[in-house]
Amino acid sequence: MLRLNAKHDDCAMLLADLLFMKQNHKAATAKFCKILERRPSNYLALSKLIRLLRRAGRLADVAQFIALAEQSDARALSHPGLNFCRGLNCRYSNDLVGAIKYFNLARRDGKWGAPAVISIIELYLNPDNETQRNTASKT
Repeated sequence: MLRLNAKHDDCAMLLADLLFMKQNHKAATAKFCKILERRPSNYLALSKLIRLLRRAGRLADVAQFIALAEQSDARALSHPGLNFCRGLNCRYSNDLVGAIKYFNLARRDGKWGAPAVISIIELYLNPDNETQRNTASKT
């Protein structure tokens, strides 16, 4: 399908997701970047790219994509998808106050509300993002 229409975002997202599942993070990141260069307000692609860049240790690159999304639409600053992505960026950058703020702005939306609320709960239950260990004493 991409051979027929190289600008088909849904097919490109599917291919990027498949590359991510195959542990080909570099190619998946490149696909998500191309999608966001064509349509910066694709917040689903942006959220997936943020997760990929976090795994790659390149969180500093996220700021340019968020700025691009903000500039793409006059009403972008109030969009729940952008607020969710900002919350993810803050969460992964250890800015807990900012993460709660942006997730809270996204929590009333039909599409972005559930993941935002889940992220808020995870932040309150585990603010340091530590792995949970079974600390029960043996008696």
